[in-house]
Parts: sequence; C-alpha cells; structure tokens
Amino acid sequence: MPTNLKQIVQKRLLDDMIRRVQPSGRWKVLIVDPVSMKILTSVLNTFQILEENVTTIELISKKRQPYRQQEAIYFMAPLPESVNLFIQEFPGSMGQQMYKCAHMFFTSSLPQELFDKILKSSSRHLIKSFTELNLDFIPLEAQAFSVLSTQSFYRLYSPEVSRDDVQREIERIASKLSTFMATIGEYPYIRCYEGPKDTESQHGPKTPLLGAELHRQLETLVKNDSDFAALKESNTDRPTLLILDRMFDLTAPLIHEFTYQAMVNDLLDIDGSTYKFQLDGPNGPEDKEVVLDEEDHLWMELRHRHIAECINDITASFKKLTENKAAGADAGQKAGNLNDLRDVVTQLPQYMKEKDLHSAHISMAQDCMGLYSKLKIPDIAAVEQDIATGETQDGRPAKSVLGDLVPLLDEQEVQTMDKLRLLMLYLIDRGGLLQEDRTKLVAHAQIPPDMATAMTNLEFMGVPVTKEPGQKDRKKPKRKKKTNKGAEEFALSRHVINLRYVIDEFVDGVLDMKEYPFYGDQPNANGSGVPTGPKAPPSTLRGTKPSWQKKGTTTGSTSSKQELASRKGAKLFIFIVGGMTFSEIRNIYELSDTLNRDIFIGSTQTWAPRQMLSSLQGLTIRQDAWSDVDYGYNIGPSPIIEFTRPAPASNAPKSQRTAPAPTQAPTPAPAPQKPPKSPVKEEKPEKKKKKKLFF
Repeated sequence: MPTNLKQIVQKRLLDDMIRRVQPSGRWKVLIVDPVSMKILTSVLNTFQILEENVTTIELISKKRQPYRQQEAIYFMAPLPESVNLFIQEFPGSMGQQMYKCAHMFFTSSLPQELFDKILKSSSRHLIKSFTELNLDFIPLEAQAFSVLSTQSFYRLYSPEVSRDDVQREIERIASKLSTFMATIGEYPYIRCYEGPKDTESQHGPKTPLLGAELHRQLETLVKNDSDFAALKESNTDRPTLLILDRMFDLTAPLIHEFTYQAMVNDLLDIDGSTYKFQLDGPNGPEDKEVVLDEEDHLWMELRHRHIAECINDITASFKKLTENKAAGADAGQKAGNLNDLRDVVTQLPQYMKEKDLHSAHISMAQDCMGLYSKLKIPDIAAVEQDIATGETQDGRPAKSVLGDLVPLLDEQEVQTMDKLRLLMLYLIDRGGLLQEDRTKLVAHAQIPPDMATAMTNLEFMGVPVTKEPGQKDRKKPKRKKKTNKGAEEFALSRHVINLRYVIDEFVDGVLDMKEYPFYGDQPNANGSGVPTGPKAPPSTLRGTKPSWQKKGTTTGSTSSKQELASRKGAKLFIFIVGGMTFSEIRNIYELSDTLNRDIFIGSTQTWAPRQMLSSLQGLTIRQDAWSDVDYGYNIGPSPIIEFTRPAPASNAPKSQRTAPAPTQAPTPAPAPQKPPKSPVKEEKPEKKKKKKLFF
C-alpha cells in the first residue's frame, strides 16, 4: 500500500511531541488551540493521547483548572491570539501560573515579532523547550490533505480583494505547503498550471504566484535545514508537485457524481464527516451518529464505489451479520460450559457496534435513493452527461442539449440549485451565452437574481460568461477519449474529469511544458535534478530535525516497505488552488492503484456542489477577507445564501428502516408529450432515445 499521510502525521505528533516530553512526575497536560486541535484530532483519538500519560486535553481559549504540579505541552498555531493567551497563563506572580512549566510546539514557523513578545514576557522563565513542528495541514485521508484555508477562495478570486491581499494569501498557502513537504521529507520539482495561452480572460490562474512563492520558501528551508537540503541534492526519486487551479476544471464541482462518498456529501446533510440518524431503542427512537472516517470499515470499503453496487454490498453484509448473530444465539443455547458461554457474551458488544454501523449506512443509502428519485436526479444527470461529454449515451454528437435542458427548468420537483448547476454547466460548455439568452434562461428557471450571481461570477474563474453576437462557441481541447471505471455499465457516469487526463499525460511524459511549466530546477533527461546553489549550512536552533525526514523512512511492516520499494516511479503530488472535489479524490486512489504509484492530492478545501455555489455567489459581496474563520477564534462571515437540500423521502421513519433490497432504481416520470418551448434559439434537435438509469 502507498505511503499513508495519516500514519506519518500520527507518528510525528507522538514521537516528536507527546513522547518527547517525559516529566519526572510522569503525568503531563496537553493544551491546544482551535487550529492545532483539528490537526491533532484528525489522526489521534482521546484514548490514544491519554495512553501517553496525558491527564487532560484542554483548549487554550477555555477557562480551566490549574495543575501547578504538572508540566504542560502547548501545541499551537503561530497566531497572535494563541501567543497572547499563552502569556496570560504564566503571570509574573509566583504560584499564579497554570502549570509547572511549558513545552511549546508550533504548527509552523513563529513570526519574529511573536517570538520576541514571548521572550519579553514573564512566561519565558517557565518555557522548558521550544519547537517548530512544520505541521500546518490536515491529513483528511491516507492520500488526501487540506491546508486549512476555507477563506482562500474569496481571497484569491474576489474582485473586492486587493493584489496585496491576494499575495498575502498566496504566502500563507505556500507556507502551509512547505510544512507539508517538510513533514513527509520531500523536496519536489514544481510544475504549475498556467492555462492556455490563447485565453482572452483577464482573470487567470493563481498558480504562477503560488509556484514562485513555494519555490522561494522551500529554498529558504534548504538553507536552514541540512537534512532537507540533502533531499534536493538527491539524484533519484525526487517527486513532482503539480499545482493546479480550480479554473482548470469547473465541471467537476458542479456535475452530479454517483459514487457513495460524493453522492452522500452532495445530497445529504453531513456535518463535517458526521452523519446523524435514528434507531429504535427500548424507549422509542434514539438519535445516533456515525463518523465517516478510516475507522469505519464499511465506509472504507464503499466510499469510492457506485451507489448501485453499495446498496447490494450493504444488503449482503447486513444479511451475513444477522446470520452470524443467529448462529451465535444458537451457540449460546448449546453452550456446554461457562467458557463457551463467555465466548458468546464477549462477541455481543462487537455485534451491536456492527449493527449500528450497518444501520447508519442503510439509512444513508436509503436517504440518497429517496432524494435521487424525488428530485429527478436521473433526468438532470442525463443532460449533464450530454453537456460534459458532448455525446449522447449511444455515442452520437449531443445536438439537442438545450431542448432536453429547458423542460427540466419547468419541473417543480427539480430544485433551484440543480437548475442553476445545469445552466452553469451549459454556459461553461458553450464558452458563454448571449446576454439576452442567459437572462431568458434564468427567468425561465425562476432563479432569484442573488442566486444567479453564482453563474455570472464564473467570470472571475476565467469563464467567458457573455458572448457577443456572431461569436462562435469555444473550441474544446482534443484529447484521447477515456472512460470511467464502470462507465459502460452506468450511463450517468460517462464523464471523465480533467484531472485524470492531466495525470495520464504527466505519467506518459507528454504534459504540455508551456501550459504546465517548471518553477525552479527541473529533471534532466535521465531524471536527475539540476543542482543549484551552494551546500546548505547547518539547521537553525529554532527548527527540528526528526528522523522521519530521512530518505527511505516509512511506516509499517517489512512487507509494506518491500511493497513500497516495488512501486513504479517517484511520488506525485497534486495541489488544487480553490478547492478539490470528491470525484478528484476518488480518481487519485484509482490511478494510484492502476499505475502502482504513490499519488496524493491536497487543496485549500474540499467542495460539495452547494458549497461551491455559495462561495461563487459571495465573490462580489464585500466582506472581511481576513476574518478568523480559518483559526476558530471567531465564527467568520456566514454564507450569503444557504444552498440546502430538502429532507429525504422515505416510506418509513428512520428508526424503522431495514436493509434496502437490491432492486431497480425508481423510474423517472415520463416527459410530457409537448415540452415547453425553449426560450432561446437552437439548432434543430435530433430525435433522442430514452435514457437508461444507472441501475
């Protein structure tokens, strides 16, 4: 299996922070701020931390009981708020401090002014150790990470933000990316998406700025850390970082995806990674919740599979579970001694845990399919696929797209959000619309003007929104046709996202050098990097030189190390400025398996379609771009409009749900015999065959 980002960060936190502090009194306290708490809880649960002789885990912004006989680990982001709160914990009066002494660990480099502020405070005498960890990112999954910049989209693409503030945000992202590379011990070649050179848009990708700034920061790290400098001098296995901009593919965040993880986050109300549902209990319905992470084996097995396959697999797994329970009950009745009965009883808690887990996924699958039918998702997705692929299901040119789209704009069951997504996909595909035509379509769909700004604001993502009379449709780049896994079986999953083309072209060595140039040194024909600059000096005292940074260090067993050695090619890192999608994350895993290569993806945030629409809509609203929403000390600006889904349709209360039978999906209602007339002119449509569903 490939390198696991969660395991790397977990090992880093345990070995280089928590286990590194060994007080004489054995016990210690762990203090975190809102940012570091997200990093910590992404890889460690409370029990794992308390096992390391930690008596309590506290948030620095909350009032706490002092433990003046215990030493404290402070794990914080280098923020003024966190530093000020720390200084208040250790006033000048003896006996008034919160803890015996402090061991300070920062997620990234502490600005000099904050470092000086700590040195001038009364707390300096009680600081026993000081370390900058270089851990300013969250490992979302084994091969996916985030740099904690939920406001980046506004800061980078809004016309209300100044160039200086754009550069400030670029520097923040570059700093977080450099900590990521330092943590995993890699100095990559950097290639950035610059877009087609013939584009007429005034709003280009932000990747050139980020590529240049990241190269500068990595070079600074090379000068300050001899171990990291050695990575650059390595002649083999240097990875590549491809920095992409969200504008390289705006179809992916808008189109309906029918794999489990993407569909759940699109259609259901998921709080972060938590799903809430109800089960029958002894006193009536009980509220339950399940965290959709790598501790959930069903989630891991199902998340990248098509919803049709998931329903069949959940049904089979639930049936097997109940059969095993029945066999266990029978064994209990036949138990011949206390040891046999004890074995049966000890299996009961695990059975109840599995029962709740299966119930959660049964509930999610039923909710998804209820909304799939209720909101006419099959009809919507059929048109989306024709727009995105340019072909009908049977491989003919899609010439009747507008004629198929307009009737859906009249359907009351189709949500306004889905109508807007359809129109945005159509506009992107056509390279803009006549202003008169766009206005007619928006009015026909009855989309409120404030919601419709999400479509007009595509202009700031490099999309030509308004087309002049007589202007031709944009030419699509010619690429070798690809198919998604299972596309032959599922007609609503034909579209292949751009990321898959980019990675395939990179692996084949044909990725356009003009559109994706190098920043900094680049490999020679034999694959080695071009050495630049003198040998780096010894590392700074404020840094840290953990053993995991050394080349070849891996986590796991000997067999996993042998498997890692057999993987083909150097690591490949993808970073998407402006948000990544669940379909892009899924493709990373699929390509990593297919190519037998370590591939990772990261971004400023992960998009569900409604979040993308809300952020696009807010680009032209003046707001505080530098609120503390990323840091957690304040709530930050609210979405201008909440794009929400209705409650799932179900024939029975959630508490009474059982495993869904692997039957055919609901057939959408037949189209009216006389569809509404299109509000804009289009070529004469061809006769269209009835679409098949994905079941």
